[in-house]
Amino acid sequence: MDHRINMHQMLMTQKSVISSPINSKQHFNGFKQMLSYPYWNYVTEIINSTRSYEEGYGFAERMSELLNIYASRLDAEEYKDFDKNLLTLKLSMLDKLDRWFAYLHFFETIFYEKPYELTYSIPTTGPELERFGRYLLRIDEYHQYIHFLYPLNYRYEVIQRKIQRLQQRKSVSHLMHHQQHLLTDEEIEWRYQRIMTCIQQGLPLWWSSFMKRERN
Repeated sequence: MDHRINMHQMLMTQKSVISSPINSKQHFNGFKQMLSYPYWNYVTEIINSTRSYEEGYGFAERMSELLNIYASRLDAEEYKDFDKNLLTLKLSMLDKLDRWFAYLHFFETIFYEKPYELTYSIPTTGPELERFGRYLLRIDEYHQYIHFLYPLNYRYEVIQRKIQRLQQRKSVSHLMHHQQHLLTDEEIEWRYQRIMTCIQQGLPLWWSSFMKRERN
């Protein structure tokens, strides 16, 4: 399947989600497309590359509202996958915005309220069984079922250490993420356009980091 799209197609998908009547088929299909591969990769790459973290969080909030509206029209797996995407994006945006306390609070809320599972095969050695800690939800003869937040535990612990440092009145300025206001409008536009170039040409998104900016 050819996943290459052009800017017009992507903007039309965004427009259908935002502008068409919420109960229309066009709106629903645009919503599903935006949260599915490959569009979801494009959206998150644009958000992160342009440092549009506030907008990214707002986008995830709006899409979560739509997810609840459309829940009855989605099967269980679709709903779960879309919800996981949105929850992960919200956490990422809180992380990038350096809202550390909000990140930990939201992480814990998700942990207890959204026990979506990842499946791991049973390890052959004893110590491997212990590495998941509280993220191990259940186990059967062949598999371990792990909370989907497990891969984000590293960031959770990093943010805990940042808060600890803050509470100890130590400097944390060097631990902050660079924000969008540090970019010029031209730099933001360049970052956006190089991702769109990759999409239009069917290149992997990581290729955009190797593109050189032309100077006038």
